[in-house]
This record gives sequence, C-alpha cells and structure tokens, in this order.
Amino acid sequence: SNIVGVKQNLPTVQETLSIFHNIRDQQHHNTCTKLRKYIKSSMNGKKYQKYYINQIIHKLMFETLSLSSEIVKQYKHEIFVHISNQLNMDYALKCVYYDDYDINNHKMSSEDQGFIDSERDKILNNRLGSFLR
Repeated sequence: SNIVGVKQNLPTVQETLSIFHNIRDQQHHNTCTKLRKYIKSSMNGKKYQKYYINQIIHKLMFETLSLSSEIVKQYKHEIFVHISNQLNMDYALKCVYYDDYDINNHKMSSEDQGFIDSERDKILNNRLGSFLR
C-alpha cells in the first residue's frame, strides 16, 4: 500500500514503481549503447548516419518486444488451459451453454469449442487477470 508505517520494511507502491521505471530506462539505454557499438563494429568501415543506426536499433528492439509479448500471451493461455483442465471448466461451460451436451459425445464444432475457449478465458481473466499483468 501507499501508507508508510513506522516500522515498515517494504517499500510503498509508488517507490516500487519508481524503482522499476528507473531500471527499465537504464536497461533500455544500456541495450541501445551495446547494439550501437555492435552495429558500428560490424559495418566493415562503412559510415552510416546516426539516425539510420537508431532506426535499426529501434526496429530490432520493437521486434524483440513484440515477440516477447506474444510468448507471454501464449504462456498465459497455457496457464488458463491448465487451470481450466484442473477445474473441469470446459465440461461445466458446455453443460451451461449447451443443454443437449452429452459427455459420451465429445465431438463439438470448432466454432462451438472456440466459444467455450473464449468464455473460459474471459472468466479466468476476470478472476486472475490482475495477478498476471
């Protein structure tokens, strides 16, 4: 919390956010510097404008961030599937949304399964989303 106690050992939320922002900014600068040095050393004597090198660095870092984001989303989805399987959510959702669902007949159209998956993700994201940001 943001309330500071007399004998509080942990930092406040604002202090923690400030520390994380500083780390992020510092790591960004360090990464850009190392990439810039690598690019300049690998150009075999060619001279490029500073802005062109910055574009290359920006593109590389953006693509890395995009790929990382996709991997995190995939991992989050796998966590949701695992939780859903442990709680037998798919079966419960199928029974709720499809009155004629038969446990012995496991065949569902891909559209119906997609609907069940989206409902499962919506429920789990509402309950657990704040923990997985």
